[in-house]
Amino acid sequence: MRSIHPEHAMLKPLPFALALLIGASPAFAQTAGPAQSWEQQRAKLVAAAQREGKVVILAPPDTQVRQALPAAFKARYGVAIDYLGGRSSESAGKMRAERDAGVYTVDVALAGIQTMATIFYREKMLVPLRPLLIDPDVVDPTKWKTGKLWFMDPEEQYILRLFNTAGANFYVNTQFARPADFHLARDLLDPKWKGKISMHDPTVPGTGSNQAARFYVQFGEDYVKRLYVDQQPGIARDRRQITDWLARGRYPISIDAERDEVERLKKDGLP
Repeated sequence: MRSIHPEHAMLKPLPFALALLIGASPAFAQTAGPAQSWEQQRAKLVAAAQREGKVVILAPPDTQVRQALPAAFKARYGVAIDYLGGRSSESAGKMRAERDAGVYTVDVALAGIQTMATIFYREKMLVPLRPLLIDPDVVDPTKWKTGKLWFMDPEEQYILRLFNTAGANFYVNTQFARPADFHLARDLLDPKWKGKISMHDPTVPGTGSNQAARFYVQFGEDYVKRLYVDQQPGIARDRRQITDWLARGRYPISIDAERDEVERLKKDGLP
């Protein structure tokens, strides 16, 4: 398999955002009086977190993040991270079920902006994050590209945009298609690719709906209808399923297969 980037189809990278969930543990409920310095405030917050023993976060199922974030946090603050990796839309379902049962197990959410905006924020699952940002390295506006903390919610209190990601998300199995066949996004509409393209489900929050929205904004409603309906793509909610289809040639053209797995398959000699 080979990853390619069609000309004029390079879309905006995905934003990831950070928020505290309602019912966050007592370590995150500590506040300080105005007379305290930021060092005192941070020391008090860290001490409370250390007493509790761990911070539970919802986060992406990304191997590098899963390895790097807990290690860096533990080294800096002496507090362990319980990392619950998974798709944002699935995590949101977990949060709904917990709240219906009056259970609060998660402190922090790191997720795509759509899940943050349309589920966590809209359904009032969040508590203000801004009051807990006290470290000068964090609140210094010159450290942010926007010249201020990059809050995405109207109140600028709940959802902090941390970073964007961009990566290869378009793959072809070269036993069935040539990379040279794809130069423009409209090349995906060629009738010969009917029934040969796979992608994430666009009807649920997450990667699939983000992709569909981008196609809609950039290329229009007709393009989206022709790609998602007329081309009869394989639709899945599991990236592993999309990757398996790609490897087996069931759907040899993939929008958003699992990158790490594709790279492993390439090393194993798959085309």
